[in-house]
Amino acid sequence: MDRPAFADEEAFVNKLILLYIFDQCNVGLIESVIYDIATSHNWIKPIFCKPAFDDLVKTDYLVNLSRPRAPQPRYKITPEGRECLKCFYYKIPLSVREEIAAYIKENIISFRKQQDYVSDYYRNEDGSYTVLLKIVDDTSTWMELKLKVDSRAKAKWIFKTWRDKAVEVYGFLSENVIEN
Repeated sequence: MDRPAFADEEAFVNKLILLYIFDQCNVGLIESVIYDIATSHNWIKPIFCKPAFDDLVKTDYLVNLSRPRAPQPRYKITPEGRECLKCFYYKIPLSVREEIAAYIKENIISFRKQQDYVSDYYRNEDGSYTVLLKIVDDTSTWMELKLKVDSRAKAKWIFKTWRDKAVEVYGFLSENVIEN
């Protein structure tokens, strides 16, 4: 059974919206961030977001920037993806383009924190906890810090506050350890 023409058009516009989001962000994005951006304002229905994303990767309109075995691959728009967007961006309603541009401009720092400042913790055999804190970018790890703490409450607090403190911690280490 053939798909109706409007379904094909909607799928095409969904792909254009994803390309437009990548174009506006101008940084590599992990899948969860792109899905959050695309679906949080109903620009793309959640059920259609992953298939559109996968098609863009298959057609080389998006490229994986990450090193092999990266825990969360990052994707960026390719020159071919930009060319496609340039040719067909008008199919995305102007109001949607304006909403996306404004939303990304307002929230880009939050998106970067969400994907660049990584934290995790686990329980050790002796009952203590190890907290793993990282600052990463599209292709490398800038900092990796392991802390051993005596309680789950401390581990959880460090885990939860890392995104807000990462820049300050990195700045302190850079200034006092690396540069001296």
